[in-house]
Amino acid sequence: MRRVLINAVEGVCGNNCVWCYKNKLAPQPFLPYEDIVAFLNNNSGEIDDILFMGVGESLDHPDFLKIVREIASRGIQLPQFNTSLLPAQRYLEPEMIEAILHFNNVNIEAGALSKTGKTLNMGRDSMWSFKSNLRNLCKAAEDKKIRITVKIILNKNNYKDFAERLPNWKAAFPMVNFTTQPLQVFDEDYFKYIVHEPDPKRARDEFIAANFDEHFPFIESNCTRKEYDEFRHTFNGAWFIGVDGFLYTCQNMAQMKLEEYKLGHIRYTKLKDVVNTDKFRLITTRMKNCCATPLCSKYCPI
Repeated sequence: MRRVLINAVEGVCGNNCVWCYKNKLAPQPFLPYEDIVAFLNNNSGEIDDILFMGVGESLDHPDFLKIVREIASRGIQLPQFNTSLLPAQRYLEPEMIEAILHFNNVNIEAGALSKTGKTLNMGRDSMWSFKSNLRNLCKAAEDKKIRITVKIILNKNNYKDFAERLPNWKAAFPMVNFTTQPLQVFDEDYFKYIVHEPDPKRARDEFIAANFDEHFPFIESNCTRKEYDEFRHTFNGAWFIGVDGFLYTCQNMAQMKLEEYKLGHIRYTKLKDVVNTDKFRLITTRMKNCCATPLCSKYCPI
């Protein structure tokens, strides 16, 4: 499988969800549509499927629909799309729905919304917007073979509310698979190297205190084997395009924008040429030895 993951948006989103570290990142310029088209032209027949990744909302890219149409027109598969935009207090525009409908699976994260740094329940306006957007999406997807999953992220402020609402939601949206999951808390290295916190321990402790209490306790646990296998299946052997337009072999490298691990700008790069370079061989060797970045031993699937 020849998979490419594109980080087209970073630090930009219509939400301020507490599980996301978007608000810790400075918004970056959007990855240009023209650069993606150039990359697709340079690598015609070399790509099986494309996913979108990153700390930001892809639907907020001004050319996202154009990008998705371009990819689909070339017969490249779009197996999965992850979004948290539906809970936003905004209308899900028809262009956004059309873009979503190009994907085989749609995973929507909803639940613990935040405003001005304070953790809040999903308020009345957000709840109405979420249900309205989900209803419009389901209606548009009726005749299409699309699997829609809503993953509700739980914290101390919303778990009771969603326990009451979930049965009604399941009845109202029979084509949607609803799941729940406690808010994920990354380790101190993530806060240090990805979020760039000067005091990662304090930042993590504050994050935990804001979202957990004695009634909804935080439990330190490692990734389950199933989650690890899913992670490995998604990322192993994939190419990564950072929001800076450079090609990488690792998501961490793409997010950290590490100069020594850049494999050329996508506007000019051909994958079949990159794999024959000494730099590519050196980087992949380091990845297999878990020493490319400080996070590799914890997050690398290779």
